[in-house]
Amino acid sequence: MIRNTAPIGWVPILLLKAGEIDTAGVIINYIIGAMTIFLPIFGTSVALDSVYYGEFTVVPWNFIKVNVFQGLS
Repeated sequence: MIRNTAPIGWVPILLLKAGEIDTAGVIINYIIGAMTIFLPIFGTSVALDSVYYGEFTVVPWNFIKVNVFQGLS
């Protein structure tokens, strides 16, 4: 789906975009993009991973849990 570290670069870009003149329009475009692009892809990924592992699985969360909280990287 995505590399787990990719969203780190998205935050500054989103903040820059939010500072533009038409802030409401930019935020609405991000929300529409999230609903039409991100949610179906993320949902499909979670569904396929859950079927493969035999239990509800969100791979990006497992990556953070193991590498950040448990320090097993």
